[in-house]
Amino acid sequence: MIDSFQIVVRLFRNPTSYRMTVEIMSHTDQIIKFRISAGEKSFEMDKLIVRKRNQWKVRRISFTSNYSIETQAEAIMAIQSEIDNYLKANYPKGLV
Repeated sequence: MIDSFQIVVRLFRNPTSYRMTVEIMSHTDQIIKFRISAGEKSFEMDKLIVRKRNQWKVRRISFTSNYSIETQAEAIMAIQSEIDNYLKANYPKGLV
């Protein structure tokens, strides 16, 4: 099952919102793999379901950024939060 959905995120303390496509590449009982893309930029992340802390892992990034590492981390956390909100709203019993 490959599912995709759109999220809108405000990044880098900027008033501009960014629309991103999130693809669920695969999922098991322990891990969900996502590809997040906006325009020609994309990256892949895993969500580790069985862990209580540090559930997210960035696997691959296909672009460079001029922002500081702290700012990039804040942006990634905002994207992760939006994905979590979408999953809670649309898959309340988990991905099956």
